[in-house]
Amino acid sequence: MRIIQLTIIIVLLVLSSAFTLSKKNKPLEFDVKKTDKSLCQVGDSLYAYAFEVSNADYTLFINNLKEENKDWKVQYPDTALWRSCFPRAYCEPFSEHYFSHPAYRKYPVVNVTQEQAIAYCTWLTEIYNGMKKRKFQKVKFRLPNIEEWELAASGGLQMNEYPNEGVYL
Repeated sequence: MRIIQLTIIIVLLVLSSAFTLSKKNKPLEFDVKKTDKSLCQVGDSLYAYAFEVSNADYTLFINNLKEENKDWKVQYPDTALWRSCFPRAYCEPFSEHYFSHPAYRKYPVVNVTQEQAIAYCTWLTEIYNGMKKRKFQKVKFRLPNIEEWELAASGGLQMNEYPNEGVYL
């Protein structure tokens, strides 16, 4: 099982058909305007999140699964990895509080598997496409492939010695 930090550059493909969800599947706290503002165009129909997925965003995903009586425990980050990743460091506070404590809400979610990241993307796709006032008609959020990651990371400046030079979000 591969563990990744959910520093998703969530890739979305703009599609042409419409899709809606019933009102009961729409979480009250989801902010479609925040999501729209967080997307940066990388290619013709390829966009990426400008920021990491925060603990607050991932908690919204977990809470939505709880509300729908789905198995949310399999999507919960493995907080015990704090201890094993840094065996010589005292990581108990992070292990106990990093994901759940309000002080870490804006921090990036960590210690999730690739499968959990994919489940988050699937959930985000359904929620976003179910919103009425959104920027794009229909999208698919997903993890990027290697070429897409490199394109987004370079900011479109692949030939520069320092590809991030002059790129500000």
